[in-house]
Amino acid sequence: MGEPLSDHDAQDAHEALLIKAAGIGQTHLICHMDTWNFIIEQCSIGQRSTHFNPPAADTLSVEERGMVTVPVSGRTLAAILDQMNEDSLSGALPTVTPAVATAVRDAILEALDSDDRLPVVIIDSHPYPDEPEEDEQE
Repeated sequence: MGEPLSDHDAQDAHEALLIKAAGIGQTHLICHMDTWNFIIEQCSIGQRSTHFNPPAADTLSVEERGMVTVPVSGRTLAAILDQMNEDSLSGALPTVTPAVATAVRDAILEALDSDDRLPVVIIDSHPYPDEPEEDEQE
């Protein structure tokens, strides 16, 4: 196993990911509407609010099970990643905010780690099958 990153190395790695996210023209973020509302709440305050530009509500695609597809720019994706990274590290005791922030951050990191030219961020740890399975009955 590799050694843990020093604070300086971790900061450099985070900066590189922010640059990669910011360089994306547009991507899609797929999550539950409640998670999208959490992202809006967290990113609309503080220093990142100047870089967080959520799309108009009429550009969201609402799907079954309350899932939404949200078009976001690279700048907005970088602001989300930065805020979720900070929120995931806050507090000594685990609470809902760092847990949700960690799930969002990890989904963004997974998408950025892919070789896809236009990565899609999917925040759903239990994806549903395309079609419901039918029980075979005789």
